[in-house]
Amino acid sequence: MQSLQSIQGMAPVSHPTPETRFGVGGPVSSSVMPFSVKINENQLLNRFVIDTLGYSSWSVIIARNNFERLENALDWAGWLSAGLVIPYVVERGVNRFYHSKYLAKKYGNAGIIKNAANRNTLLSMPFEWLDKAKHSNTLARLTQGKSRKKAEQFGLTHFKHLTPDLAKSILWGKLLIVWIDLLLLASKNQGYAWIKNWVTEELSGQKGFSGEFKYANKEYLESQSAGYEKTKDLRKIASLSIGFGGALLFPLALLGVLRSKKTKGAMGWLKERVKAFNYTDAIFMSKWVLLSSNLTNWAPATILSSRDKHEMREKITRMLAFDFFFFFGDDLISGVAAKVLQRKHKLDAAIVRKGKWTGLPRAIPLHEVYAQVEDKTSMAYKLARRSFWIGLLGTAAALGVTMPLLNFWFTKKKVMAEQGQMKGVSSATGFARNPMGKYQPLVRRRPLMIENTVYLQGQNISYASSGR
Repeated sequence: MQSLQSIQGMAPVSHPTPETRFGVGGPVSSSVMPFSVKINENQLLNRFVIDTLGYSSWSVIIARNNFERLENALDWAGWLSAGLVIPYVVERGVNRFYHSKYLAKKYGNAGIIKNAANRNTLLSMPFEWLDKAKHSNTLARLTQGKSRKKAEQFGLTHFKHLTPDLAKSILWGKLLIVWIDLLLLASKNQGYAWIKNWVTEELSGQKGFSGEFKYANKEYLESQSAGYEKTKDLRKIASLSIGFGGALLFPLALLGVLRSKKTKGAMGWLKERVKAFNYTDAIFMSKWVLLSSNLTNWAPATILSSRDKHEMREKITRMLAFDFFFFFGDDLISGVAAKVLQRKHKLDAAIVRKGKWTGLPRAIPLHEVYAQVEDKTSMAYKLARRSFWIGLLGTAAALGVTMPLLNFWFTKKKVMAEQGQMKGVSSATGFARNPMGKYQPLVRRRPLMIENTVYLQGQNISYASSGR
C-alpha cells in the first residue's frame, strides 16, 4: 500500500500530532479549510462538538428527573469552564507573563525569546528537548532534518540558543501550565462530586441517589444511602487528598524524569516515553496527562461521592466506557471504518495505518490527509472525512445514549426488585407485631418464622430452639 506522499511524489510533511480527548487534531496550514477539518484541528470547536453530540448534552436531555438533570447540567457547565475556557485564558496569560517578565529579562532577545508572539511556545516545545541528560543529543538533532524545521518555528535558528539554563526555565514554564491545568480539573471534579449531592438534597428534601427519585420510596432511599451518610466526611477527606495530591505530584514526577542524569534502566525507559506527555496547549492536552487526572481525580471523587451502590455502579460503568472510547474506542471505530472504506473503494492512497502498539487499524488524521491533497473533492479526502465522522458519531451515540439507557434500565430493575423484597419483609413484620389482628378465614397464609415464634392464623406457639 502506497502512502499519499509517495503517490504524489511529495516529501513527508511534519505535523505535530497531539491528541485531544477524542480524536486527533493538529495545525493545518491552509487559509481555507473544509468544515470537517476545522472540527478536527480546532481545539475549542472539536471539544464543543463532542460534548454537544455525546457525553454531556445527552446526559442532560435523557435524565430521569429534573434533579438528575440539574446535576448533569452542573457537570457540563463545570467542564466547559474549568476544562475549556479558563485553561484557554490562563495559559495564554501565563505565556505572555512568563515571556515578558521572566524569559525576556533573563535571556534578552536571543532565539526563542524573539518568538514570544507564538502564544503556544512554552507548552508546544517537546519535553524531550528539555531533558537535562540528553541536552547534547538534542542540540545535534536541532541542526538537521525535521527537528531543524521544527526548531525554527520556535525561533531557535542556532543550536546555541537552547542553553541548559534556558531549557530548564522553559521546562518550569511548561510544568507551571500543566499544574494549573490539572488543578483546575481537580477543582472541577472534586467540587462537582460533592456540591451536587448537597444541592440535590437541599432542593428535593430527600437523601439518596437522584436517579432513583421517580420510582424509589423514601424508606428505600434512606436505607440505601445510610452507609454514605455515616462516612461522608471521611470520604470527602480521602477524595480531596487523592485528587489534589495527584494533580500536584504528576508534574513533579515529570520534572524528576527530565532532570535526572540517568539514561539507562527504568529511568531510561521513562525518558523514552516522556514524549507521550507532550501537548500543544491547555485544552489540546496529552491524553496520557488526562489519564493521570482520571485515575487520581475523576475516579476517586466519583466513586467516593456515590450515594448508594446503584449510583456507584452507574458511575463506574460510565467511566470505563468513557476511558475505553477515549483511549481506544474512538480510534478503533474510525480505523475500522477507514479500512473498510479503503478496501471497498480500492483506494490507492492510504487513509489508514496499523497502530504502533496494538496493531489494530488506525485512521490517518483528517487534517493530515487534507494537508497532502488540499482538495476536498478528492476520493482520499472524502473517505477520510467519512471515517472521521463515523468515529465521532459512533462515540457520541455509545457514550451519550446507549450506555446511559442501559444503566437506567438495569438500575430500575434492581431497585424495584429490592423494594418488593423490603415490602414483603415489612408486611410480614407488621402481621407478626399484631397476631390478633382482623381474622380473614378465606385468606390462606403460610406459617411465618420470626425469631423463636411460629405465627399461624392469629395464634402463636413459642418453642425452645436448640443451640441458642
